[in-house]
Amino acid sequence: IAYGIWRACYEGYETWLNTVERGQTYRAGDAWGCVGRWFSGRWHTAAAEEYVTKVKQHRDQEIWRTPDFQQP
Repeated sequence: IAYGIWRACYEGYETWLNTVERGQTYRAGDAWGCVGRWFSGRWHTAAAEEYVTKVKQHRDQEIWRTPDFQQP
């Protein structure tokens, strides 16, 4: 379900995002916008952008390679 929702966002099917609070106009093909939408339910809002920044930091730091990384 999660990937289906993300894909619908990425493909441009979630046009309702243009009818609610947003930081930019929703458009297809914005992978990071869809990551933020997953977190906040809104398009490029401050909360969504903050989450995207954290995800990118974790990606860049490769935290899953550290010895103290804990899996759920």
